[in-house]
Amino acid sequence: MPVQFVHYPREGHGLQEPNHRLDELRRSLAWMDRYLLKRPGSENIWRIGDRVLHPGGHLEMCVTRAEITTFIGRHDPKDEPSAEGLLVVAFTLNKLDPRHDVGNLTLALSDVLLEAAGAGRMPESALAPIGVPLEGPGGVVLVEGGNLRINLQSDPNTGELAAGASVVFNVPKSGEGKLRVADFPPVSLHWASDE
Repeated sequence: MPVQFVHYPREGHGLQEPNHRLDELRRSLAWMDRYLLKRPGSENIWRIGDRVLHPGGHLEMCVTRAEITTFIGRHDPKDEPSAEGLLVVAFTLNKLDPRHDVGNLTLALSDVLLEAAGAGRMPESALAPIGVPLEGPGGVVLVEGGNLRINLQSDPNTGELAAGASVVFNVPKSGEGKLRVADFPPVSLHWASDE
């Protein structure tokens, strides 16, 4: 049965931080559901860190993080009385076989949706990203806009294609939902402003 190594910053052999302990519990329960209890549908539940295969079989996606964060020029969500926060979701896309031609790939912000359930929202309401993070000399800023897109093409010498991307959603400070990227199966996310 497959296992996964997860490194928790600031931790030793035992987990002390509550958000790390909660993440460990969620990951353990998901693993047991999928591989020990074999609950119907659990094999189709993907989480942060899982390698998600595209239905076409030539691309792989991995969501690497989902966390409430701050940006230059914006107030810290922990200090604001609002129940809303800015959720950054980072993911990678990789071509599995460098010999297979997938052509040029374009990923638009409209290809990424978050079906969020949480405070003040209807369950499974779809949210579009409000922008992307951009790291600059003074820190990270939020570039907002709906027409942003990433154009990807294979390396002409090796045939490899690998890219990372991040998108930002305006969400409740704590919540859960499913991230949908183009035609990939959805990835289950959980977040909180103190994680």
